[in-house]
Amino acid sequence: MSPPPENSHKTANNSRSAGAALYGGSSFLRDLIREREILIFGGAGGVGKTTLAACVALQAAIEGKKTLVMTIDPARRLADSLGVRELGNEEHEVDLTPLARNGEAPKGKLFALMLDPKKTFDDMVRSFSPSAEVTDRVFNNRLYQQITSSLAGMYEYSAIEKVYEIHQSRVYDLIVVDTPPTKHALEFLDAPNKLVEFFRSGVVRWFLKPYLSVGKIGLRVMQAGSDVLFKIFEAITGFSIVRDVSDFFIALQDLWDGLVFRAEKASEVLLAKETSFVLVTSPHQQNIREIAFYHAKLVERKIPFGGIIVNRFHFPYLPKSKRKALLDQTEAAIRGEMNRGTQAKHLRLLDNLRAIEDISDFDRLGVELLGRKIPRAPVALVPALPTDVYSLTGLQSVNQHLFAE
Repeated sequence: MSPPPENSHKTANNSRSAGAALYGGSSFLRDLIREREILIFGGAGGVGKTTLAACVALQAAIEGKKTLVMTIDPARRLADSLGVRELGNEEHEVDLTPLARNGEAPKGKLFALMLDPKKTFDDMVRSFSPSAEVTDRVFNNRLYQQITSSLAGMYEYSAIEKVYEIHQSRVYDLIVVDTPPTKHALEFLDAPNKLVEFFRSGVVRWFLKPYLSVGKIGLRVMQAGSDVLFKIFEAITGFSIVRDVSDFFIALQDLWDGLVFRAEKASEVLLAKETSFVLVTSPHQQNIREIAFYHAKLVERKIPFGGIIVNRFHFPYLPKSKRKALLDQTEAAIRGEMNRGTQAKHLRLLDNLRAIEDISDFDRLGVELLGRKIPRAPVALVPALPTDVYSLTGLQSVNQHLFAE
């Protein structure tokens, strides 16, 4: 479907203000990229969140910002959108020369990465480890390997840790973060606090108490004695899990304070005045309800909220008040003035137009529901486009709508 004509935007805006009490247009996005240092994109899966995060990051680079866009989603969507063959845990500069050839020479630079959660957590452990010996003991522990590979929330915590690390480096003017779908997004919001609670929990302290109470010298003696017991246990049962757990917590004591400190600092990133959450949704009412739930959680946690992007919105081509009359008149003209063969083709086109207008009505109802669920939220509407976006020029075409005055 081609972008709608100019007057259709006016029709959508009129219906939006009358039924949804929404305001702000897309100007809030320009304000965010100029005033914020971290933008975190959240929303349901399949609504174009990754693409729109890349669009906003690209616009920031065009306007002169040194920008990083990072994805937590292991899918290749970000790399595909940027036209990059592969992304990893280190920043990769995106070649923006295709835009210069199109007459839009960017003033800034754009970098991208795809999070590797285990490597991120390993790097943090390495930074707080007092020695290479302690680092090796932690990395070789099977319980640590399991936790950093599959523990719920570890992926999300590693993402916030990475954002914190990069933000502290002050290398970038703006960091744009693409988060997992909404069902995992709350884990993203809660991950730092959960890690702090884990380290400070009574169970962990109870487990460590015998080791912490004997001091460093006594710990070595105790470990030597424990090794004998572990060997007997393993010989009888064939299991080494007790040794793994014990070794994990013994190693943990050397990193305890550093990990708690880092988790607390990472949590502060979500609440900082330099951060804003941008929520992305489609006009479908199920997604609208999901985004309203997400917004309520942001408010509950006092996390800064920037605005909402409604993607794949079908703008009407005809003003609703005159639609039926215009369609009926057109059908009558087709049947009265064309031969039968030509009639069939044009009547099919007319049926398609009716279907599009019906879809636009459903989309408008979704935006009106959004206005009732989240009153006075700044909202940008992005039209449904005929194809997916797989290039910088494709992102730029979306930005013509996303950042339209």
